[in-house]
Amino acid sequence: SRLIYHERQRDQLCGVHALNALLQGPYFSAPDLSAIGLELDATERSLLGGSTRPNASENVDESGNFSIQVLSKALDVFGLTLSSLAHPNEGAAREDANREMAFVCNLER
Repeated sequence: SRLIYHERQRDQLCGVHALNALLQGPYFSAPDLSAIGLELDATERSLLGGSTRPNASENVDESGNFSIQVLSKALDVFGLTLSSLAHPNEGAAREDANREMAFVCNLER
């Protein structure tokens, strides 16, 4: 029988643990997601003509939180898409959850 892969929660690395649980293996680390976040920051600065603060990040913070954009970009390499059930285009997923492969839940406290 196959065991379910699980990582014990460390720090505030919920995004890292959620992706690894979804993929059922230790595919991502905090430095991996940080690199993706910094890449997204650079792209955003470029698109905005450098008008954002150079050291500010909307995609990664010092405590280990990552934006949904980082998690989504990380899953791209596996051909997976991350979308919000609240989005109007996701009506079919809301109506029949059995059609979906997996869910990542974010409960804000």
